[in-house]
Amino acid sequence: MNKLYEAQMSWPGAQQAVGYGKNYHTQDPNPITWENLPGLEHFLTATADGKFLAGFNLPGTDQSTPVFQFENEEEAMLWLRNTADRYRVEMTNHQEY
Repeated sequence: MNKLYEAQMSWPGAQQAVGYGKNYHTQDPNPITWENLPGLEHFLTATADGKFLAGFNLPGTDQSTPVFQFENEEEAMLWLRNTADRYRVEMTNHQEY
């Protein structure tokens, strides 16, 4: 039977197909964001004087960014997002097909 017809003509509690998620490749409805980029871990922590420390590391290696200090959380989050995006672009450009 047609899946669309089954979805339209179903009754409450009927099993329905999950369909594609927001990223159009998996059934996970959550979007793929910089925070769950594979192969990259980030940290963000507040200090006692109200400043924020942020950095990245690559799990399983000794490679990491220096720890940077920021005046507020928004600046730290902006730096984290931009750095993750640069990493993603660099890794995409170096992938072998």
